[in-house]
Amino acid sequence: MIKIPKWYEDRVGSAINGTNPMVMAELNGGYAVFGDVQFLPGYSVLLPKRNVSSLNDLNIKERTYFLRDMSILGDAILYACKAKKLIIMY
Repeated sequence: MIKIPKWYEDRVGSAINGTNPMVMAELNGGYAVFGDVQFLPGYSVLLPKRNVSSLNDLNIKERTYFLRDMSILGDAILYACKAKKLIIMY
């Protein structure tokens, strides 16, 4: 049987309590984390600061911070990878 790490079961909660090893940085609107599976090198995700089912479950202030951070991370990726464009999914 494969043992699943506790952080894997609650990625947001483990980011909050500092036990998620995939966290790169805490931002105002969420946590920048490496994707569990690197099907594309550097694949990363922005997790919100609390567990929600969708972006629309965040209040306006949280949503504003989250989307701003997403765009800033996108700028950083474009610069670091010298990419022509990014595909952002939420």
